[in-house]
Amino acid sequence: MSESRPACRARDIAVIVAVIGALFFSGGVGFGTSAARSTPAAAVSTYTTTFYETGLPNGTTWSVTFNGTTSSSSTGSISFASIPGGQSYFWTISSPIAALAWGEQYAPTVTSGGMQVPEQLSQEVVFQLEYLLQVASNPVGDASLTPAGPTYFPAGSEVTVEAVPIAGYTVGTFTSVSLNSKWIVFQGGSAILRLGAPSNVTIKLHAQSYVLSFNESGLLPGTSWNVTVGSTTYNTTASSLSILEPAGYYSYSVATMVEDGGLFEWVPSVPYGYFYPPFLTSAQIVYTDWWLVNFTVPSGAASGFTIPSSSAYYPSTYPHRLPVKVFVDAVSSSTTNFSTWSVKKKGDATFYSTTSDSTAAFVARAGATLQANFVPGTPCSSNCKVTFTEIGIPSTIHGIQVPWGVTFNGSFLGGSFTSISVNGVNSSAVSGSWSVPSPIYSGTPGLYFVATSASGYLYLPYQTSQLIQYVEEAYVVFSVDPLYSGPSVTPSTGLYPIGDNVSISSMGTQSYGFSRWTTSNGSVLSLLAASSASTDLEVTGPGWVNATFSPRMQAVTFTQFGLPAGAVWGVTFNGNYYSAVVKFIGKATTSTLSIPSMPAGSYFWSVTSPIAATRPGEQYAATIPDAVLTDFTDAGQVVVFVTQVRVAFAATGTAGGSILPSTAAFYDDGSTIAISAINGSSATFVSWSASNSGTLFGSTSQPSTYAGIVAPTIIRGSFS
Repeated sequence: MSESRPACRARDIAVIVAVIGALFFSGGVGFGTSAARSTPAAAVSTYTTTFYETGLPNGTTWSVTFNGTTSSSSTGSISFASIPGGQSYFWTISSPIAALAWGEQYAPTVTSGGMQVPEQLSQEVVFQLEYLLQVASNPVGDASLTPAGPTYFPAGSEVTVEAVPIAGYTVGTFTSVSLNSKWIVFQGGSAILRLGAPSNVTIKLHAQSYVLSFNESGLLPGTSWNVTVGSTTYNTTASSLSILEPAGYYSYSVATMVEDGGLFEWVPSVPYGYFYPPFLTSAQIVYTDWWLVNFTVPSGAASGFTIPSSSAYYPSTYPHRLPVKVFVDAVSSSTTNFSTWSVKKKGDATFYSTTSDSTAAFVARAGATLQANFVPGTPCSSNCKVTFTEIGIPSTIHGIQVPWGVTFNGSFLGGSFTSISVNGVNSSAVSGSWSVPSPIYSGTPGLYFVATSASGYLYLPYQTSQLIQYVEEAYVVFSVDPLYSGPSVTPSTGLYPIGDNVSISSMGTQSYGFSRWTTSNGSVLSLLAASSASTDLEVTGPGWVNATFSPRMQAVTFTQFGLPAGAVWGVTFNGNYYSAVVKFIGKATTSTLSIPSMPAGSYFWSVTSPIAATRPGEQYAATIPDAVLTDFTDAGQVVVFVTQVRVAFAATGTAGGSILPSTAAFYDDGSTIAISAINGSSATFVSWSASNSGTLFGSTSQPSTYAGIVAPTIIRGSFS
């Protein structure tokens, strides 16, 4: 936009007339009278301030807020009338302004400022065209990107585009859909793009391949087992199985193996899980033998039922060690009483309780059928004897009896005996609910007795006894080293049955990889493979298990762009200084600084900037002089230097006056800056000039305009 601008602005004549009139009618000028005269209040002069824009297409609407008032225009200027003098006013420019084309906008080089009236009555606003840059990775989400989101940059600017992939991926190609944007340089995961139009950039990531391994224990040699990863099933009779897959996320499932016509199962300790290479690449599977057990009652009137009542598979032992006791309850009817338990085939199950107890504890040794037998009779009614019997707690520990108790029908019954009985129970007047304390401290640090069922319900009067099993368990603490570094361990800290084999696994992070497992006492916490991220832990006592992680190592490189041959540049990384000389190779200058391998983490780096040029009044400045490198995996950094020229400012003439900016500074070569002339009390702006003839002014006669900088120069504002 452009339009005619007045060379100077006169004060409002009406203000002068008002002042003269006030002098006459307030007694300031008399006609022979001797009356007392009052001093008139000083009149405040008002002015018109004007903002001029440069850079917008004709007809574009723009807005200025001056002293709290917003005004818009589609011409080249916006004015505010009747502004009292002698004050300073704040102004802002509405920004950005959308262009007609997609991905384009206009933004002012200066968005706000102050204006002292009447010394300054105009302000030049320079708008520059900006293009949208959007960066995405393929696959999506596997890298942190720079710019991180849709961002606008000045047209023609050179922008650093960067991808820092997660571990397991490397940076491949950079592509842009805009033919007008040109790639300048590539270095590792960084590149420089000269924006010639709105651009969508895609950074291709390549996934590295990793071995995913399953290791089993517990199966008989030669037993076939299989796993399914994604939609593919793999079978083997070996103790381990490995597949090769690229980095990513993979879910898996481990099949239960049914044998002996359905009487027997091999059940995996980890039936399903996931791989997340390179952070998690192995799984340890512990198989245990489970047998099919059927529960029956005799047919006919003299019968009852069992809880559970249907057949199910039950484990024979904890992995490698202790037997697993299974509980079943026999409940009589209104015309029967429970008699005994029996096993269809001797040896199929071992009882760990008296067969005359209605609650039976047994261990399956094969596919078994357990029968609850009943005899005709009448259940008790108002004079029932209810008995609770525990198994699993030793009678004494260190010569001291271990107390336990049961809460029945709201009352606590305690003691140190194996059985606790209550006589005279009215079956119709009690709820039948019960609970026991769990866990119970064993007297040995880290060891507890834990009830397999800590609460339940008696079906009075048809069920009058309850067997309660306590299992000795050890308190195991799982931790990582270093603490709070991010890696995780499965499972979590807690109580684990003595004799149990626990599948444990660890997962690293972008910064840390698994090193090895350690335990507080190898004789009670035994590891199958201490160097494997997933392994077996056999628990025979309390203690701690620690997963040690080591920092991932990575070399860092810095490549410069924009410096001439012979220039010396340097980078301070992690407190150490590295430097290099730019050389001319082939048709271009190049220089790369290599930093020795460092543990992954957060590091501050800074570039020596600015760097003095050989020509006076010029220097080279880094567009990003410093930053923090965090959790790097592809640490190739590009440093862009731009040429800057020194611009000084001077007010000339003998009558005074000043200009803005007033302080010498360096500006990017080719940039445009807004300049303003401020009249003095007895000085009026005349014209602009520069010591370098290549300096381009929007107008040499307007007090507010712009200057295009192409070389070191002195910008002069002349006053008279």
